[in-house]
Amino acid sequence: MPEPIRIDDLRDRPDRVPDVADRIWTAWWRDAGVSLEDLTGLVRDGLGPSAVPSTFVAHRGERFAGTASIIAHDMDARPNYSPWVAAVWVEAEHRGCGIGSRLVRHVSAFAFAAGVTKLYLYCEPSKAPFYEGLGWRRIEADVEGNDIFVLDA
Repeated sequence: MPEPIRIDDLRDRPDRVPDVADRIWTAWWRDAGVSLEDLTGLVRDGLGPSAVPSTFVAHRGERFAGTASIIAHDMDARPNYSPWVAAVWVEAEHRGCGIGSRLVRHVSAFAFAAGVTKLYLYCEPSKAPFYEGLGWRRIEADVEGNDIFVLDA
């Protein structure tokens, strides 16, 4: 039987910073011209004492399984929306087993426990059913090709 999936605050697992930074950089930032070094610095910024930003890491034993973050802003065009769930990533071999759902629920519960009353999320339209199934509500469609969702505490 495989080890269970654990979700830890990255502050408690700073050894996972390189994994998190690599996945986020590869998925969203490499082609935008951001260096892995700069992205790693942004991930390290989430190791401070405040709830925003925060990053969480899913793992099975020592095998990295996924990550999700809470950040202050994810869209310059929407400065009134804050904070955001961002950089939700699950490793290909772990997809389809509920890890993404667990990560999103975990970061949402963490933010709400810290006093956040609304969370925002920006994603491709193809991901909408996943987030809607978790209780997120679409508030804007086709913003720079993606949709914006909100989740209330």
